[in-house]
Amino acid sequence: MKLAHESDLLPLNAAKAFEAFARLGSVTAAADELGLTASAVSHRLAQLEEFVGTKLTERHGRGLALTAEGREYLESILPAFFLLRTATSQLRFRASAHEISISAIPLFAVSWLIPRLAGFSRQNRDIDVRVTYAQNRNYSSDAADISVRFGAGAWLGYKSELFLSGAVVPVASPALLQGRDRLPGEETIAGLPLIHDESRDHWLNWFRAAGVRTDHQHLSGPLFEDGLLVRAAAVSGLGAALCRLPLVADDITHGRLVVLSDRSLDDGRSYYLCTRTDRELPQMSRRFVAWMRAERDRHPPES
Repeated sequence: MKLAHESDLLPLNAAKAFEAFARLGSVTAAADELGLTASAVSHRLAQLEEFVGTKLTERHGRGLALTAEGREYLESILPAFFLLRTATSQLRFRASAHEISISAIPLFAVSWLIPRLAGFSRQNRDIDVRVTYAQNRNYSSDAADISVRFGAGAWLGYKSELFLSGAVVPVASPALLQGRDRLPGEETIAGLPLIHDESRDHWLNWFRAAGVRTDHQHLSGPLFEDGLLVRAAAVSGLGAALCRLPLVADDITHGRLVVLSDRSLDDGRSYYLCTRTDRELPQMSRRFVAWMRAERDRHPPES
């Protein structure tokens, strides 16, 4: 690949002086903003004209004005300066506002984290929290300070600690069970409409653990990409689903879902609290991690 010669590189200080002069309307005003002398600004304007090979300013009375080429050039570079200012302002705001970032699996964010965030904000008014989705299909692209991930607990470049169990139990909406005098037994659950999370094998394995004979070919029902969609489908009465108790606890408390059996299935995957190993966790992020642990321990999931 051909590298740009030093003489081909835009003199950024000169371009900055030109943008300030064009925006403010005078060399003196540009000099005040940039912390330079008027002669230094004039020198940089001349440097830029020499670089682009055309006159960008012309003498107008006792001051300078833009030439037609100067106005055209200004229109071309203004978007770039706007982007630079916006990006810099956002970065400075994040630093001054003490913002921390956390990425999380959607179901965890919606069912566990967000309902508790108001409490954290009341206790930590000096910290702003930015929440993004954890890219579970490509965790390596995650740039958050803290992340909550679902899996076996080993990710390159991250320190992981078990946060919540990934074991699932069967649940369903009361609407799905209307007309029944009692909850269906494990044999009867196989006759309910079923909802599947990622794979139909999860229900198959649960029935095997329960000693219920089923035909894999007959485990029909909609298949959803993640637990958030499965939870929404179960609450709507679409079918019985295998869900993680800590993440549907509020639905159970408020009667939107009922547990059909205490028999759980654990496929070895759980929710992990992860922090980066390439840098020390900032003090504010450590406060957030400590708060998350305290919240979890204050309301442990029922066994």
